[in-house]
Parts: sequence; C-alpha cells; structure tokens
Amino acid sequence: MTMQLNCLFCNKHMNQRIRWVNLFSIKQDVICVNCKSKLERINGGCIRCNKKTDQDICPDCKYWIHHPKTRDIPLQNKSLYHYNDLAKLIMERVKFKGDCKLLDAFKRDVNEFFEMNFSPLNYVIIPTPITEERLYERGFNQAAYLIRDLPYEQQNIFIKISNEKQSKKDKWERLTLKKQFSIDNTIKLSDKKVILVDDLYTTGSTIHNMARELMSNGYQKEICSFTLFRG
Repeated sequence: MTMQLNCLFCNKHMNQRIRWVNLFSIKQDVICVNCKSKLERINGGCIRCNKKTDQDICPDCKYWIHHPKTRDIPLQNKSLYHYNDLAKLIMERVKFKGDCKLLDAFKRDVNEFFEMNFSPLNYVIIPTPITEERLYERGFNQAAYLIRDLPYEQQNIFIKISNEKQSKKDKWERLTLKKQFSIDNTIKLSDKKVILVDDLYTTGSTIHNMARELMSNGYQKEICSFTLFRG
C-alpha cells in the first residue's frame, strides 16, 4: 500500500510504501528525508557533555567540575543531535505552538540509543519537569513525551519551583545554579541508576540542578543524562 503523507515540518509530500502492520510503529517517518538530512547527528565532542569542541572537555564542563556545589557530581550527558538552525525551528514549533508530533521524528533514534546504551533492569528515567502553568499552556511535557514509550521505570519526583524561562537568561545567569527544583518526598527514590532526560542541553544548569537535588536528598548511585539536542 502506498500512502501520500506530508512532512510534519515542511509539509512536502512523502510517497512511502507502508504496510498496515507498521503504520503506527516507530519505523514510520514523520518528516521527509530532506529535512532529516539537515539535522546534525553528534559524533565526538566533549567527552562529558557532547558539546561540539576540539577539546576533550569543554569550558562549560570545566566550570561544573570546579564549581564547589557540583564538583562532586560525576555527571555524564549524552545527546543525539547538535542544536542547529533546523533543530531550533523544530523546538520552537514544539514549545510555542504545541506541535508535539514533531518529536515523533526522533522516536526511532531515541529508542535505539537507549537500547544500545542502557538496560531497563539497571536504570530509572526521570524527565525534567515543567511548571503547571507551562503544562497548561503547552498541553504536554516535551521531556516526558520523548521517553513515553520506553520500557523503563519512570519517576516524576521533581517539582519545578521556578517559572523563569532559561531562554531569557544569558549564559552567566544560567550558570549561577539558582535552585530550580524540589523533590516530592512522597515518592521514594529508586535504588536504580538514574537517567535525567531533557530536550536540550545548553550550559548544563538544569541537569546539574537536578543531580544536585538528588544527591542532597540522599541519592548515592550513578547519575547520567540524556538530551535530544546539545546546544
């Protein structure tokens, strides 16, 4: 069966051979080959956060390594794509127009990455929260949406206590580590290793805030993070 589908980003036609058995599977493309080719898959970069750099460890990570509040957090971040012009346009559509279906373009890659790098037996996933106001405006949490179908235990233990938009801050303001989250103490911390999940890693402030909050509440196991994009 051939169905004429439109790319969810550029709206151009995509003629694809589709079987009913995989019509709604993770194998189904939702953006065209041309759009997908403009995304930059990460290969190398900073060994700690995947930032595009010719150094082993980028300046951002050196900052966190020497910061008195984060130097004891052996955090490692992995991202799939660089935050290039197309990625920015996609996330603008997702966040400001509520177009969550665009994230389905990355479903296959996200599933394959987790399958290759983590075991559901050993890890629990914790998505970055958004405020109730943002959730009402947007209708979904993009971090939770990215990992909604993964066969992992998921815990929503963080509460977002700051409504300030990171995108409105300059780099120094993001690096100041102002408290952004609290932990819901009615939820027991998992005894598994933790994967913190977000859509975008820029300076690392959000991820380090969550990791610091976990450790302040007695969590002592491995903490790593996964983001779709690395700015």
